Amino acid sequence: MSKRKAWSWIIPIVGVALVVWFTSAKHHAPPDLVQVDCRPFQLSDGWGYDIVAEGKTYIHQDRIPDVSGIRRFATKEDALKVAHLMVDKLKAGKFPPAVTYQEMKDLGVALN
Repeated sequence: MSKRKAWSWIIPIVGVALVVWFTSAKHHAPPDLVQVDCRPFQLSDGWGYDIVAEGKTYIHQDRIPDVSGIRRFATKEDALKVAHLMVDKLKAGKFPPAVTYQEMKDLGVALN
């Protein structure tokens, strides 16, 4: 994997983090007024998700993070569990909002 591909995920995460940060600042709208959606999508071999804020896609996750190879989420529900965890981390100010193998396992996400 090239360095460029290995770091390509950082740009969308930075975008969502900035949206969450700017909207939660005192001089901006309260965070509950910002519409953040988790949208699952189906692929030929599984599921992925998009995190959309104010109509713009900031994270497009088409594979399970923190596992080797290209593996898709087995179910729509698994993809949404991880998407909601990412949004929770962003709202809590965690940056970057990485998701670990153990966190997904604890959520009951199928990883094999």
